[in-house]
Amino acid sequence: MEMEDGHPLGVFVELDKGRIAIARDFGIVLNDDSHLTLVGRNDGFRQLHTSERIIKVAAAFAGYMGLTNTRRVVTCGSASEFERSEEIERWHFVKDVVACEGHTAAVFVDGTVECVDEPGGWEGVPNHSKVVKAWRNIKQVAVGYANVMGLTEDGRVVYHSVDGWTDCHFYDQYSDVVQVDCYSHYYGSDSSAVLHRDGTVSSDTFEDVKAWRDIVQISVGADVVIGLKRDGTIEMSDDRNLRYEAKAWTNLACVECKFFGVVGITRDGRILSLFKDA
Repeated sequence: MEMEDGHPLGVFVELDKGRIAIARDFGIVLNDDSHLTLVGRNDGFRQLHTSERIIKVAAAFAGYMGLTNTRRVVTCGSASEFERSEEIERWHFVKDVVACEGHTAAVFVDGTVECVDEPGGWEGVPNHSKVVKAWRNIKQVAVGYANVMGLTEDGRVVYHSVDGWTDCHFYDQYSDVVQVDCYSHYYGSDSSAVLHRDGTVSSDTFEDVKAWRDIVQISVGADVVIGLKRDGTIEMSDDRNLRYEAKAWTNLACVECKFFGVVGITRDGRILSLFKDA
């Protein structure tokens, strides 16, 4: 197979997740025409400057990035937000990219993973880059400040946390996972969850997800997990009780929660958003 920059050429596959990215106090919604819509608050917001079509977005603390149809990543934010933007933008043949405060992780078409750890942080950023180098056969990743998660092609989960309390082997018992998500911030606890092929959810953090059924998408944020049901409504477990207004949303096509915000897109194209202070 032809190679370039250590990654094989291959057919790019668009992912279902990635139409919504949430930063500290704003969210980015990727419209069908590759235009980006801002929700929330960000006086310094600007559109990404690229002639390529954006097919997925990710967000960190006060900035965001886009994955283009040529399988590369372009960043948009202040210099302090992406101190290693040049390293991120040198990636090629990317099929999935995610970000949070402190880290940007990418899955390549050959199933390998790389993570760029930003040098800033109150107590120093955990070194996820060394952890993910050993991962293989990965199709999706999720990342938090202190945890990182991967989903293999055969439905298994790899998980790493540096908080000292998380059971990193909780998900080893499953081989039917179709989606993973995790999150942590530098002043809170680690959270994670997985979606099974039968529409049920498991989590090492949230006990009540055991009762959820008919889930088609999950999202984990700051001490919260949301499950999108097939009928367009949502299930939610929120340890901080900040986002329960969003439980009234209906007719949803996708929904994401990160930091202390929730953003959803309805099946008729409307954008719903809720941002709360911690």
